[in-house]
Order: sequence, then structure tokens, then C-alpha cells
Amino acid sequence: MNTKKKFVEFILRRTAFRRRLFFFISDIIFISFSIYASFWLRYNGVLPANSTEPLLYYILLALFIKLSFLILYNLYDFSWQFVSMEELIKIFKALSISSIFLGMTLFFLRVYTPFIEFPFPRSTLLVDYIISFFLIGSLRISKRLVLEGIKSPFKSKGEKAKVLIYGAGGAGEQITREMQRNKKSNYLPIGFVDDDPAKQGIIIHGIKVLGQGKDIQNICKNNKVDELLIALPSAHSREIKEITENVRESNLIEKIKILPNVTDLMDGKVTLSDIHEIELEDLLGRSPVKIDFKVIKDFIQDKKVLITGAGGSIGSELSRSILQFNP
Repeated sequence: MNTKKKFVEFILRRTAFRRRLFFFISDIIFISFSIYASFWLRYNGVLPANSTEPLLYYILLALFIKLSFLILYNLYDFSWQFVSMEELIKIFKALSISSIFLGMTLFFLRVYTPFIEFPFPRSTLLVDYIISFFLIGSLRISKRLVLEGIKSPFKSKGEKAKVLIYGAGGAGEQITREMQRNKKSNYLPIGFVDDDPAKQGIIIHGIKVLGQGKDIQNICKNNKVDELLIALPSAHSREIKEITENVRESNLIEKIKILPNVTDLMDGKVTLSDIHEIELEDLLGRSPVKIDFKVIKDFIQDKKVLITGAGGSIGSELSRSILQFNP
């Protein structure tokens, strides 16, 4: 077992190393190209005869500075498949700061050989920044675009349950993204329902907010919805009950499912495994009480019991229940 575990760890480490090496080499190519391209565009495709050696030094300096900042921002330790906006923001910061740093360094080096022979045009800094950001960012987001954008129209829809998601907030957005990304998902999100007027008509991951809670019966009828997923982790049990009753009155949806409440999703991440059938505690707002009848019988049987307030609804119910245990 240990040998198998070590082998798996070795494969994972090797895969991670190859991924880092791939992006590192790619960044070297992109940064070198962006410097050359910015000069080429600046001089309208005809570089001066004395530019070869200085241009090589400019490329080496840009590689050293930009790669240092990319490493500093941990842009080689990420999942290519699940790259997010956070990584793109890091690329923006790393390249912005490194471009400023490169410009300052070239300003101080402009009086030294070989830089004095072929000055660095200031306009090339902006062009270099735009090209390098586009190339480096595009490569990192490319796999996710392929998996989520290009392949999505070809996914089999017949085998998936058509799901209407109640709640277009953070939880609804996350669970929709998970449904679209997970190959084993049995769910096909077809629309959102949200009571926020500002969210009406907006599109999240290609899925539109179709209306508010009051429109849910018409939405289900027009879209042949199989399941309703309530993605409102912070909702009160009263709201859940109202939604459930409204949906069940229509008799148009086979199943109603729900995400756990906000206290059960402390890590802020929502996955398909969090979805479950709506249960009694979701409507009560607390866990149901499990009664140990044997303990109660031992406590009450053959004993004199005084019930205060026996004329009220709770007292009368207690009287009927206690009679079962032969007081």
C-alpha cells in the first residue's frame, strides 16, 4: 500500500514539475517575443542595423525581471484546468509591477553600453506590456475555455435532469459552474429564479435569470423543469417552506432539492455532493428531536404525574402522550 502511495505521489510531483516547466518555457518565449514585437512595431517592421546586440540585452533584462515577479506571485503553482480570475489578477499585478520596474531599470542604464547605442523607446514599454499580458494570460485560461466553452455544446443533455436554480447569488453561481464543469454531473442547469429585481435577465455562466419566485410555476411549465434546487444557504426555514409549498402546488416538478445552510458551508465552497433532498429539518430550521421512548416509559410508568397548564394546547397534548406510558 505504501509503495502504491509513493508511486502516485511520484507521478503527481512529476506532473506538477512538467506543468511548471511548460509554463516557464512558454513565458520565456512570450516575453522574448513581446519585446521583439514591440520594437518591430515601433520601427514599422524595419529594425535599425545597430539594434541586434542591445535588443538581446533588453530581452535578457526583461526575462530576468518579469520571470522574477511571476515566480514571486506563485504563477507556476496553479491548476491549469481550474484557473480563475484570481490568477488573472495576479498576472496583471506581476506584469504591471515588472513593467514599471523594467522602465526604471532602463532609465538608469540608458547611459551605459550597449544601451546608449540603441535607446529603449518609451512607447515600446506599453506595447510590450499589452502583448505579454495577452499571451501569458491567454495560455493560462485556454484549457478552461476549451473545457467549459467549446465542449459544452456537445455534452449529452438527454441523460441529465433539467434543473431550475432558486437563487442567483454566490452559492447559485458556484453550483452552476460545478454542474457545467463536472463530467459526472447528472444536472443540466436551465435557468435561475431570484427575487432581487436587479438580477432579472442577467446571464451567469450562460444561464439566464428567468424571473422571480412568483413566476416559478410559469417558468417550470414553459421549460419542462425536472428538479428545483434551492441555492439559498442563508435563507430562513420559513422562506424554504413558502418556496416548497408554492412549487408543490403546481405539480410540475418531480423533485425539490436544497443546499445546506450557511453554517454547514463554512469553507464557502459549494459542490454537487452538498445537494440533498429537502428534509424536515430544512423546514423546521433545526434538527428533529429523536425521542427515546424507553427512557420516558421508565420515568413515568406507575408514577403520579402533575401537569401544569393541562387545559392549554401543549398541556392537553402532553396529557394524551403521557397516558401511553401508564402513569
